Amino acid sequence: MNTWLENVSTKTGLDVYKELLVMYKDAQAGKQTELPEAVLRNILTENLFIRKYNHIKEIEREFGVIEKSPETFANSVIAQDVSKKMAYQLTNLRNEAGIWLVQRVQNLNADLSQLIADMRAIRFEMTDSMKSALEKEELYGKEVKEEEETVEKKAEMNPSVPQNSYYYPFDGEYWEDELGYYFFNVENLCKE
Repeated sequence: MNTWLENVSTKTGLDVYKELLVMYKDAQAGKQTELPEAVLRNILTENLFIRKYNHIKEIEREFGVIEKSPETFANSVIAQDVSKKMAYQLTNLRNEAGIWLVQRVQNLNADLSQLIADMRAIRFEMTDSMKSALEKEELYGKEVKEEEETVEKKAEMNPSVPQNSYYYPFDGEYWEDELGYYFFNVENLCKE
């Protein structure tokens, strides 16, 4: 995506719009494309783009109606004026759609970059945890680790708790959202 975004930085929205539609058709046909089919499907099936695309297709259909109409209407001042306005609107809509598509790919790229960074951080934490477990095992021997595992398993198994539930021991803590559920009567201790 980074390479594609660099390549389209100098292109107009109209060019990007046309390029992505062609790229999507190629990807569906099984050809190799710059952006994966999943990315293309994601951005081209969003409701905002679909509305713009349907608007563009409706204007193109109207052009077809004018072209198929009798010559007296097709060559009239009204038809030419309407055609100019529709051509201007069509160009603007395609340009806006292309700009929106580039922004959407940029957002997806940023999201994926963040997910990759999070994955690397998680992988580091897992490796660090494994390292500390191996260090404890090296220092205290394998028996200590096995004893800890059996204690944890015993604590997990509580016959009084149903299988689909978790047991949380109460240790005097409370949650703020529970405070509204405790009521008690206060007697007036003031002297009259």
